[in-house]
Amino acid sequence: MVVRENDTTTKMYSDLQGKRIGIELGTTGDAFARRWSKRLKLDLREFDTGADALRALQAGQIDCALTDIIAFNDFMRSHSGLKTIGEPLVDELIVAAVHKNAPTLLGQINAVIDAMKKDGRLEQLWKEWLVN
Repeated sequence: MVVRENDTTTKMYSDLQGKRIGIELGTTGDAFARRWSKRLKLDLREFDTGADALRALQAGQIDCALTDIIAFNDFMRSHSGLKTIGEPLVDELIVAAVHKNAPTLLGQINAVIDAMKKDGRLEQLWKEWLVN
C-alpha cells in the first residue's frame, strides 16, 4: 500500500474504508481490492500500470495505490513524496519464464538460484535492487 508522505491516518488496509484506491489491472493488488471493495466501500480506480497509479496518487486523484515493491522502488528513483505503509497485502513471487521445451536451461537457472541462496548473493541482490 502506497500513500502520500503526509498521510498519517492510513496504517493498514482497514483504514482504506471509503477511500479512492488506485489498482493496476490484473495484479494481485487488483484482486485484493476487489475482494475487499464491498466490505470496506472502496472507490476503485483502475490503471494500466503501477506507475500510472502512483502518478495519480502524487496528483491527489486517489488516496492510496496498491502496487508491488518493485514498481514502487522503480517509480521512486525519479519521484518523491510517497511512502509504503503496513505489511504487504499478498505474498508475490518473482518468476522467470522458460520455454517448456528447455529443461536444460531451467535446470541451469535453478542451479544458479540455489547457489545464490546458499552463499547469500540472492539476499544481497534483493536488498540492493528490490527492497530499497
